[in-house]
Amino acid sequence: MAEDARIITVKKIEEERLANERQAGAEREARAESGRAAAQADAARVTADAEAARIGAEAEAARLKAQNEATVALPRPTRTG
Repeated sequence: MAEDARIITVKKIEEERLANERQAGAEREARAESGRAAAQADAARVTADAEAARIGAEAEAARLKAQNEATVALPRPTRTG
């Protein structure tokens, strides 16, 4: 009878240990997935920021080019002496 109780106790302890290991594994997996999702979101944000900066730089370059062309196209005053 006592031997049966010990066997049952050992089996219960082993089942609890396995359940704890499964739970810990699931928690690690959830943290890893959360980390992956955060990294993907961060990468998307950085990409969007870079694209916005590129578009802004292109617009500024076009504005400066147009301004320069307008300045060059202005008639120069003639000198009378």
